[in-house]
Amino acid sequence: GWDWGDWGENIDRPVMDNALLYQALESAINMAKLTGNVADIPQYEGMRKSISDNYNRILWTGSEYRSPGYTGITDDRGHGLAVLAGLAQPEQYPAIKKVFERSFNASPYMEKYILESIFRMGDAYAALTRMKTRYQKMVESPLSTLWEGWGIGSEGYGGGSYNHGWSGGPLTLLMEYVCGIAPIEPGFSRFQVMPQPGSLNRAAASFETVKGTVKTSFQKKASGMEIRVTVPASTS
Repeated sequence: GWDWGDWGENIDRPVMDNALLYQALESAINMAKLTGNVADIPQYEGMRKSISDNYNRILWTGSEYRSPGYTGITDDRGHGLAVLAGLAQPEQYPAIKKVFERSFNASPYMEKYILESIFRMGDAYAALTRMKTRYQKMVESPLSTLWEGWGIGSEGYGGGSYNHGWSGGPLTLLMEYVCGIAPIEPGFSRFQVMPQPGSLNRAAASFETVKGTVKTSFQKKASGMEIRVTVPASTS
């Protein structure tokens, strides 16, 4: 009963919703395979092909994503989702990153996907710069919790809460992209450590898996970068 796109303004829904549907259909295909409902797959694949054939044709202007009839400020949200869904192509990345330099519409919830898309595009410097800009007020606050909006009370979205788990996206990004810990196989049987340090000279992280604790750290040195990894037994 609630068709919710995000808090905030300047939400270009066709750009965002088609990217979300494209991702959801991929998950539906995987679930159909796992549950033996393979007869459903051709319909899902047909819908995905329709989106991939038309997304950039209809929504890409040559410099940004904008749906026909949308007159608001360019929406950053859909650009991030288009990158993560694989609908945006590498030749579009420079223009998309320029959008992220001037467009700041997303709530703390949707901001996570924008930041992740910048890491995916291989620009950790830009991702960390935007992360610091967007979350600075929250980080410097004496409150130890994360906020639903960019402010509290009248500065928030409808006076939203100041203890909202959905604003913790940067914490996962620092783990997965900056420190570079990510599984390759289920249960971390095989995992990778591929840091994207950006402007940081050093960082460390640990992650509890079903097979034990993965620990990693990196430090930039004159000769390069030193990476240390603790690999639990029965993993590689």
